[in-house]
Amino acid sequence: MYLKELIKFFRIDLTNEDYLAIADTVRRESYMSLKTLAFLTILFTFVMSVVSYAAHDPISITILHVSLMLIAGLFLLFITHYKKNSHQLIIAEIHIFCALLLFYAIILSTYLNPDHPAVSFVAIILALPLFFTDKPKHMALFVL
Repeated sequence: MYLKELIKFFRIDLTNEDYLAIADTVRRESYMSLKTLAFLTILFTFVMSVVSYAAHDPISITILHVSLMLIAGLFLLFITHYKKNSHQLIIAEIHIFCALLLFYAIILSTYLNPDHPAVSFVAIILALPLFFTDKPKHMALFVL
């Protein structure tokens, strides 16, 4: 009984016909969210690079911030200039970008605080897929 309710919750009784009717809007919103998130990542890592350089942190920390900024910039250029915006491609780009952010979050948090668990960064990064729109079961599986 509980399992049926859980499955119904993740489906939200969205039929394929209903999903196809809103697919264009979902694709556009996810694409704009991805561009916004990539831009905010570039902006945040630029600020972190300047702060770590000004605070005389080890150069390896500054290089980590700069490398994430450059990779996010290249990713933003790719998604803005590659005009084939099919839904599956956008979802794949979202998953790749979130995996990239998760990878950097783990590296940065374990490098900066080797004695502490890297929970805060990982928890924030794992919540990122919730900003995008896809079938609820797909997004829930990605978070898990």
